[in-house]
Amino acid sequence: MKKMNIGLLVIGALILACGFTWIFVEDLMKEASTYSTFEESGKSDRSVHIVGEWVDRNNSDYDPEKDVFRFQMLDSVGGKMTVLYNNPMPENFEAAEKVVVVGKNMGEYFQAGQIVTKCPSKYGETDITGKESESRPSHPAQ
Repeated sequence: MKKMNIGLLVIGALILACGFTWIFVEDLMKEASTYSTFEESGKSDRSVHIVGEWVDRNNSDYDPEKDVFRFQMLDSVGGKMTVLYNNPMPENFEAAEKVVVVGKNMGEYFQAGQIVTKCPSKYGETDITGKESESRPSHPAQ
């Protein structure tokens, strides 16, 4: 009788562990953000990453009373949208080659919770002697 109780206890523990794992994975998948475009993000209520460029730089502004940085962004397929970010402009934002905004499309604007920038390298390509090198193909001709 004791062996049967232990066996049922082990089976019950395994079922509970599988249930908790399933709930954890489901919740994790709901929170996972994917790369998208402004148009695609309008069809989803999930948080997404959008890669693009800062455009219309003269029309960007920061409202210190509301703590909102507003700018125009062009996504990777040419979609343009106003982005609102509830923080000041990131320090290296003006030097960025590419911008990744993470947030949700609110219809009239994109609400960013995070901004990630890709800035140009301050280092040029150098050869083994330390001299600037010309651009070379990454694969030798065969």
